[in-house]
Amino acid sequence: MRIVVSGATGLIGTRLVPRLIADGHTVVVASRGAISPERFGKGCETATVDYRSMESWFRCVETADAVVHLAGANIFETRWSRAFMQEIRDSRVESTRYLSDAIARSPRRKNGEPKRFISCSAIGIYGDRGAETLTESSSFGSGFMADIGRDWEAAANSARDAGASVIHPRLGIVLDRAGGALPNLMRPFRFFVGGRVGSGKQYISWIHHRDLTEFYVFALNNPSLTGAVNAVSPNPVSNVEFCRTLGAVMHRPCWLPAPGFALRIALGRVAEVVTGSQRVMPERATVAGFAFQFPRLQAALEDVCNKNVDRIKQDYAQ
Repeated sequence: MRIVVSGATGLIGTRLVPRLIADGHTVVVASRGAISPERFGKGCETATVDYRSMESWFRCVETADAVVHLAGANIFETRWSRAFMQEIRDSRVESTRYLSDAIARSPRRKNGEPKRFISCSAIGIYGDRGAETLTESSSFGSGFMADIGRDWEAAANSARDAGASVIHPRLGIVLDRAGGALPNLMRPFRFFVGGRVGSGKQYISWIHHRDLTEFYVFALNNPSLTGAVNAVSPNPVSNVEFCRTLGAVMHRPCWLPAPGFALRIALGRVAEVVTGSQRVMPERATVAGFAFQFPRLQAALEDVCNKNVDRIKQDYAQ
């Protein structure tokens, strides 16, 4: 297949692109800036795209068989100002809307089959739900990230209405030592000051980076799997259990809690994400036959945390 990938230089894309190339696909990396094709090796092409231009997107996706949309500002990049909160929203919702409109102009592959549009989403769409078990059929929540999630997924409606095959992987915390939330969670344990966050009762829904990469491959190869699909491990854990397991894997104590009020002072509104609770189950992925390599937290953290930098780089190349 000819697969367009946006956000390819981010945490997920850097893993996914080499995996798709290894399977023999031609990958077109769509970026707002110039990227050398040599960065990903043979089988990779690059295209400079204005994320806020439907015409620019159309020139990129017109001949594609599938599109994987991963673009979006890192919510932990900086303290949330009003301007940055707008950037978080626009980088997800507006870019998806322009891309969706472009796919709607050419929703089918050369062989007449629907194009596959994998448009990223997140479990933040459920809001802060305590210990409630959440599946794809659960209602949307409330709050900033929940509102963004709802609009993010709705932004792909034009492609869906035109006949493209659309799926929304709802991502939890991606366990990857190379980036994302995990390095920040590991840092206090490294200095022997790790502990639960807030009450510790809030649930963390997570996924190993290798399982997430394979989920995207699975989704590309199963076009009948459409709509929202939770991309998380089948075993969410409480924050205190996560921290105890992380401490044990790192051979560090888990003893110094970070109170919620202190987090709000230190982090501002992004603390809502850290202290929120989503106990999410991958019901649709499981029914569809997706098999997790790392369904349990301890094995997942042992695999991720015990790798040195050279091993991480090797994983990127695999």
